Amino acid sequence: MYSPRIYDKFILHLYKWAKEEKLTMTALVNRIIKNEIEQHQGKEQSHDEQDKRNPQWDSANL
Repeated sequence: MYSPRIYDKFILHLYKWAKEEKLTMTALVNRIIKNEIEQHQGKEQSHDEQDKRNPQWDSANL
């Protein structure tokens, strides 16, 4: 399984943040990633809606 490395300069910040939230670092990082993915998916849906309003940009026809 792929295990990406977290930059060392982020570890202390994440550790302190997790302690403030009373979470493990893994739980905090998973929450951060989940929020970013949901935000990114929202942007994709927004672009899809724009595509439907502008047929010349409709990627479904590609």
